[in-house]
Amino acid sequence: MERDARISFRADSAFQAGLAHSAEKAGCSVSEFIRQTVEERLVKDGGFNPYPKLAKAAKGDLDAQRYLANQAVDMAFLHDEGGEFINDPVQCLIEGLVFARLAAAHGHVADQGLVISMLGLLSQFGDEEDTKEIVAEAIARAENVAEMGGEESAVVDQWLLAVADASVPGTVELAKEMRKAMLAGEAAQ
Repeated sequence: MERDARISFRADSAFQAGLAHSAEKAGCSVSEFIRQTVEERLVKDGGFNPYPKLAKAAKGDLDAQRYLANQAVDMAFLHDEGGEFINDPVQCLIEGLVFARLAAAHGHVADQGLVISMLGLLSQFGDEEDTKEIVAEAIARAENVAEMGGEESAVVDQWLLAVADASVPGTVELAKEMRKAMLAGEAAQ
């Protein structure tokens, strides 16, 4: 098995502090944050190859799951010179949500936020009735975030009220059913 090579570089203390802050916000180590950021740039410059990360993601590697979810979002919104989508954004988001949901199952607030964000993006591509399940899942996951507490819970509470008021009939009830299923799944672990 080939071993990963170590790459190092010099950085002043302000740059290091900025990296630490950004990595903490992203919910990963500084090393993983740097790797993900550089990989994202390489993808933009030369294409995307998911296969090196798939085996790791399938084995539960949180960083690989996050990487694949984030790359799916990036791939969904790539445009050609004429402003047309290069890829089918709905397909990219649906595939990326698999990895985002796996990452969220690890229990980190940031990963729940990634799923909610991706669901919000996906909901932009359908009418209200088509997106009822998408919005319901976002509501259920936001309720999970609110229960986790922390600084995010106040923002999530406000968002939940606004979304519940604006959603089509039956969405909140569906969200309650989804949340029960999510909680049952967590209890089974």
